[in-house]
Amino acid sequence: RVVVEARGIFDPVPTGRLAPVFRLADRLHVRTRPSTIRRHMLLAAGQPWTEARSQESERALRALDIFNVVRVGGQPSGDSVVATVWTRDAWTTSPEFSLERGGSQLYGSIQFSERNLFGRAQQIGFSYREDPTGVSRSIELADPGVDGTRVRFAASASGGSSGTINNLAVGIPFYAEDTPLSFGVRAGRANTTARL
Repeated sequence: RVVVEARGIFDPVPTGRLAPVFRLADRLHVRTRPSTIRRHMLLAAGQPWTEARSQESERALRALDIFNVVRVGGQPSGDSVVATVWTRDAWTTSPEFSLERGGSQLYGSIQFSERNLFGRAQQIGFSYREDPTGVSRSIELADPGVDGTRVRFAASASGGSSGTINNLAVGIPFYAEDTPLSFGVRAGRANTTARL
């Protein structure tokens, strides 16, 4: 069997004057779901245990870029092994905001990205920017395990006064030494407007 111990960002909470701040940040953060961790593992109940497979599972979980710490270990239990996965989340939310003034005009931007949406390892991001050359907008979406499979999906679109860029990628990457197949498809479109 596989036991998942998913911990928050600050678990245990550091002692000191800032302990309430760490506790609040941990409460605001949506912890990675154990089902998400199991879905991206390369070990499952009933499969033979190998040390190589546990190391590949660690690499696969680290590649999601949502954990500070990942450890996978096995403990003998009768004629079987109990695999334990221990993770500690990383902070995955990045809001940005800026204002600037020039030539009696006010410009600014707002950006937001989340790499672990609702604890599912899915990514979303958007931005809006105004500057002297015009307005630009962008949005990005990515899922490293579409509907519980190994299929990865990523899409992005941006547009503004300098043109538009759209990208789409779908595929199954090489994720383990005994991966039976891997494939990928990418499509992109760019339209650029040059200004003098």
